[in-house]
Amino acid sequence: MLFSSMQHPDDGNKVYSLVSALIAAKLNRLAGNNDSDSPCNRLLTVKLSQATQWMTDHGWANGACGQIGYCAASDPCWQSNGERLYQLLDTYNNGQLYYKGVLCAAPRE
Repeated sequence: MLFSSMQHPDDGNKVYSLVSALIAAKLNRLAGNNDSDSPCNRLLTVKLSQATQWMTDHGWANGACGQIGYCAASDPCWQSNGERLYQLLDTYNNGQLYYKGVLCAAPRE
């Protein structure tokens, strides 16, 4: 289900945006971007946990945004935290996340 979600057009449903960024970030860490003592890694551990919790709270688990598996960009669930998590994970996935002056992961081809 998760991988099919990555191929689904978001059609305004931000659940698909965040799940794609979340899965990609977890795969990036498995690919070697996981220096456990770095400030970047500690930040990412927290943000991945928060994004996973967001998916539990607002994604397909209980439909806190009105419909199961739906959260629009204009919904409070996205504006309060989802968008910020998505932007951070997307920046990391694109090799552009700096934290405390350090590049967290080099871009991957």
